[in-house]
Amino acid sequence: MKLYRPYTLIPSSRLIEDYEEKDIRIDWICYLRDFPLIPYQKLIENYVELSNSGENIKWIIERANNFLSEGEVEELSHYLEQRYGFSLDVESFETPLNLRKLPWFKENHVNSAIICRDPEEPFCLSVSILGMVSPIKDLDSVRTVNEFLEEIDKQNGI
Repeated sequence: MKLYRPYTLIPSSRLIEDYEEKDIRIDWICYLRDFPLIPYQKLIENYVELSNSGENIKWIIERANNFLSEGEVEELSHYLEQRYGFSLDVESFETPLNLRKLPWFKENHVNSAIICRDPEEPFCLSVSILGMVSPIKDLDSVRTVNEFLEEIDKQNGI
């Protein structure tokens, strides 16, 4: 099974006030998932060993549950296009997930969040989606994917 980590990049030309000098990255995650997409033993590589080793299995499960299924990504893409005019970029990952090798946003870099599930809206998502918003600086000089990733790593202190 493939799982997805969607994100949106918003150029600073669309922004005003606090963010006008920075581009913005929004990492879209599922939060408060009521059920795993597939059993944890199939979702997380070495799940049994990790849960028996004293690892923080609750944190690992929460991270694994942040991923979206293909149908959830399609729903989110439609929602963002209709509601905000945003496009969606997607990274895909095969299960079982090796969580030690996956990229994650850094919580201390996130400066706000967008919740995409409002019961008053005419279009509701089937799962709760949260957009983790963080400024990305100096994208004008970025010309390749490698340069983009290097800039992200530099900003994250990696």
